[in-house]
Amino acid sequence: LAESLYHAETRKVIEDAAKLGTGILKGPVPAKRTRTKVKNDAGSFSIEKFSETSPKSCRVDPWDFFPDPSCGEDVHNGSYVFERDRLSAKQMRDLIGLPGYREDEVRECLVEGPGKQNISTDGRRTNDDDRYEVWYFTGQI
Repeated sequence: LAESLYHAETRKVIEDAAKLGTGILKGPVPAKRTRTKVKNDAGSFSIEKFSETSPKSCRVDPWDFFPDPSCGEDVHNGSYVFERDRLSAKQMRDLIGLPGYREDEVRECLVEGPGKQNISTDGRRTNDDDRYEVWYFTGQI
């Protein structure tokens, strides 16, 4: 949990709980992190950058969280959960190489751009948001 930086996200969840009466913390989930390593070989320094997959905890906005309606008072009694997220182009590129994401489909979304999902049937833009809307499903199929 310490590596996933859950304590920073937990503070956001506590703020949600104080304002709305509920807070949602998700994790750990895989995230790509870029690290830099400096090597000293007999007075000669070299910098090496590498990416690795590491755990991450996330605060989920309660307005973007949709549990199974049949769960009753306890979300754990439901058989599924939907979560909506909005990602920037950089965040979409960071999904490439993570487990659970298809690289070719993420690249296709990046080429298409976020605006296509914001176009109404008559061709007008319905939203000026430059972020990609992503839906996550967790549950039984």
